[in-house]
Amino acid sequence: FDDAWQFTHKASLPAGADPISILPFHGEVLISDWKNDRVYRLSANGDLLNDFSSAGLEQVLAESRAKRLQYRIYSYAGIALFLLVLVAIFIRILVTRQSTQLAKSRAFPKNESSTEEAIWLEPDPKAVRKITIALRLLTIMTIVFAVLVLILAILSGNYLIGLSFLLPVSGLAGICAIISWASRANIGTAIGINENTLTLQDHKGRRSTCALRDAIYDLTAIATPDVALFLGQPHMSVYDRQTLNDQVFPRLKDARRVSVWAMQKALFSRRHPQGLSLAMVLIGVIAGTAWILLDNLIRTGAH
Repeated sequence: FDDAWQFTHKASLPAGADPISILPFHGEVLISDWKNDRVYRLSANGDLLNDFSSAGLEQVLAESRAKRLQYRIYSYAGIALFLLVLVAIFIRILVTRQSTQLAKSRAFPKNESSTEEAIWLEPDPKAVRKITIALRLLTIMTIVFAVLVLILAILSGNYLIGLSFLLPVSGLAGICAIISWASRANIGTAIGINENTLTLQDHKGRRSTCALRDAIYDLTAIATPDVALFLGQPHMSVYDRQTLNDQVFPRLKDARRVSVWAMQKALFSRRHPQGLSLAMVLIGVIAGTAWILLDNLIRTGAH
């Protein structure tokens, strides 16, 4: 347009251009393109010239391109992780559609109502199989996600961006490894109650027997002074939850019921993987949070 805002002629920009702002500059016109990280130069006649450039501008544009590429990889990785989670949920649904009735211990026939006989309860094979499938699926998801992130980092051609994924992917792999290690500690365990004594067998095959009054428990675990045994959460239990509620917990009336936090401390003090894994996760979360805060402080100070 001329000074009177009368249209004179049209200036053509490259295909895919996304102009944001325009600026007269020394007899030329500069047009910024945020989408493509370019600053176009046009003559007064509307002819496209070489892009405007300077040392400072090139640095800004290079940082902008790197950030754009980084966030694009983040979005692709997020989509990949979301799809993997959907696949995992679908497989999980297929697995849980199988019989959900856990097998009872041989010491508990279906018509048994007495709670005075000695009992010996072991993890149900179906529950163990479901946990094993879930752990394998978690491992496969972690490996696939790590490979996808690696491929995206390589295709980006910017290895610094690839390194930025090292911490979150390593953290995810570490969490998966901890969960797998803790879950495997539930296999091979057993609970025995005979009159006023409690016997626990841990995942290493060690047995510990004590009087019921010396034992502690909550809805997720039981412990003697020497050994702790994790029962699982109500929605993901290694033992039949109905059997625990009907046959085991009533027999523990002389034992001491403790809070969840007290039981976690007992699991940790007895070196049970479930207690150790929780401590490791907490330490990891605290360390990761401290690292992010420190990194932000350093970046803020640098600017």
